[in-house]
Amino acid sequence: MRRIVDECYDRACRLLTEHRPKFDALTTALLEQETLEEDEAYRTAGIPLIPKPEA
Repeated sequence: MRRIVDECYDRACRLLTEHRPKFDALTTALLEQETLEEDEAYRTAGIPLIPKPEA
């Protein structure tokens, strides 16, 4: 059990470090604007927005 927790913790830390610039960009935008629409958040983080399938 401990090994699983340690591996998950390490992976989480690695992902947070890898994507830090995206988090920083979102933080800056939110401090300036307080709220972001979904498309603005994706654009700010540099992540392509995948269109939702229509029902």
